[in-house]
Amino acid sequence: MAEASTVDELGPKFSQEEDQGGPDWFERLPEHVLIEILIRIPAPNWPAAACAKKQWAALFKSEELWRLALLRKWPHTAEVERWPGPIGRGCSKRRYRAMHASKAVLPLIGGDVEEVAGHVYLYLKEQLESASSVSYSLLHGTTINQFLACKMAGNEAQALASQIWIAVINNLDKTDRRLSLLIRAADVFLPSYSKSHGLLVERIVSFRDCHRFFKLTI
Repeated sequence: MAEASTVDELGPKFSQEEDQGGPDWFERLPEHVLIEILIRIPAPNWPAAACAKKQWAALFKSEELWRLALLRKWPHTAEVERWPGPIGRGCSKRRYRAMHASKAVLPLIGGDVEEVAGHVYLYLKEQLESASSVSYSLLHGTTINQFLACKMAGNEAQALASQIWIAVINNLDKTDRRLSLLIRAADVFLPSYSKSHGLLVERIVSFRDCHRFFKLTI
């Protein structure tokens, strides 16, 4: 309680000195305290917070802020284990983005592969967005191998990899180039007997129709 009352007492002093053109008290806070304040701001407001002050922008580029933000929102990520598979885990910011993607785009995936699925999603989306010529069989094989490295059964790994492909398709921008890439991808990495092949084709057709409608309405 004493700590809370101290914070309450400081609040009016901050505002009074700011109104009088006094010093910026935030600059006097220790870095670890400022980080604790920033990670409690709702995540959608972080870009605005990073633009407010150069000091804050620097903190949002730091490993420590993202490490604490990750642990605060998903404490179970603190469990240190060997990271399996060919797709790397990366820094704390990358891990935060992977967990966010897994929760937002792949809400039905949980358990031990939750973060892994998020990393696979980011990897696949970035490859499709940035590469002019990609090997779809290699990409699909990489995503499957990532889950096989987690000791997942082969059929489960293929089903989950296909589910992530569909999630990526649903979140790609509608462009002619990407539509062409996805149509070629469907022919290469999913065999005709795949259970999710029909669902993927359905998504591609929807992707095509939405893109055509968008072009007609411009």
